Amino acid sequence: RAPRLAVVALAAAAIAAAGLLPSGAQTSSAAWSAGPAGRRNLILAMPGILLAGRTTPSQAYGFFSSERFDGTYRDPQFDCEECLRNINAEGGFGTVTGRDSPDGETWDGAASYDEKDIIADFGEKGGKKMKGRYFSKKGDKGIKWEDGTVWEKLEYKINAAPYEIVEKAGRMRQAQLEAGEIKKRR
Repeated sequence: RAPRLAVVALAAAAIAAAGLLPSGAQTSSAAWSAGPAGRRNLILAMPGILLAGRTTPSQAYGFFSSERFDGTYRDPQFDCEECLRNINAEGGFGTVTGRDSPDGETWDGAASYDEKDIIADFGEKGGKKMKGRYFSKKGDKGIKWEDGTVWEKLEYKINAAPYEIVEKAGRMRQAQLEAGEIKKRR
């Protein structure tokens, strides 16, 4: 019964979003009809509405990573809001992205992991390869590194804003141009 109610609720929301409901209270007895844009939006929304009722929570889980290392971490050695560490993990390999100061450059590192053990290369930021171990005790999750540092895993994952990625790519391209590794296009 609950999935059917969810489908009905989603359908009502889609109809409202498509602008098919009359605006305001029923002040006129005149009939109303949706314009072409409203019908188009409703038609575009219908597959999502129909599929939403068919997905069980276990199936929806597939939209999120089940990799234990995948996530955002807080490093106590660099305690600022912009200095979080982000690990994108998939199939035993991952990338580690972070920043060491609010106005510092973003750095990337490579990582490999197996079960609860991880090896991350922090060479790009002037560091070394480090071994760590994932832990999960009484709701606390994170990575304990061989030097004793503990990265606390946040409950949610923070992704880079698109402009940050484009900005970094632009700086990398400029450095390649200046080094003569690539040629200017125009």
